[in-house]
Amino acid sequence: MKPVSIVNKLEKLTSRTKKLEKDNSQRDKKINKLFAEMKGMKSTLATVVGRLIRSERENARLRNEMIDQRSHSMKYNLIINIDKADATYSHQPRDTPASIARKFITITLGLPNAQNCYIPVAHALNDTTTHRQILVKLPIADQLSQVMSKVNRMRCTNHSLIKQLPAERRERKQFVLPHFKSARSTDQQARLVDDRLYIGGQIQKQFQPPVIPDHVPDFSAVDLQVKTSRKLDDSGSSGEFSTNSYSQMMYPQQLI
Repeated sequence: MKPVSIVNKLEKLTSRTKKLEKDNSQRDKKINKLFAEMKGMKSTLATVVGRLIRSERENARLRNEMIDQRSHSMKYNLIINIDKADATYSHQPRDTPASIARKFITITLGLPNAQNCYIPVAHALNDTTTHRQILVKLPIADQLSQVMSKVNRMRCTNHSLIKQLPAERRERKQFVLPHFKSARSTDQQARLVDDRLYIGGQIQKQFQPPVIPDHVPDFSAVDLQVKTSRKLDDSGSSGEFSTNSYSQMMYPQQLI
């Protein structure tokens, strides 16, 4: 090989190496700029997540207040489900929701003083294929207690009587009910108050609505790193950007 040819190839290789190093330097600058922007995003993301947590916490508070208010308005409300197949309650021209409710309390529940019950509100709900539904309000606590104490008399019938609850609390009650039955089967002192389960006089908080956390995640622990590879090959240099634990800083798992 001629010396001139070797010199020309060295010059070309040197030129190519300088070009690659220049390209690599430009990539480094872009990556460093991106890294600086990512660091700025940490504080911005912390602010956004903090606002989101506060918003959800406030939303949960307002939702619970609304459920409490609805529950309070339904405190003395009962829903009577009457089996349509029972001829005792067949439709009569002069029947009203209040008269049907009093007949139900007298005949099915066995309370002879039903005519003295104060029922300021009574109206029919949408019937199902098998039952007539009537909502009644018994605002006098003693009368309500007397009626609820006779619920067991309906065990051998297709009638039912339930306290009216908001849909959210009905769902929670259905969730808590198996735990209540399990506790009773093991001779524990358990009682169910609407959607709240008490065992041994202590409320079981694991069956309560989830708590929105008060804290904002610590984004200072997030590890952002820029790694630049100086290895040169036929394809040129490569810049590698790594965020390591960056994905772990996303939405807190305990936030529901």
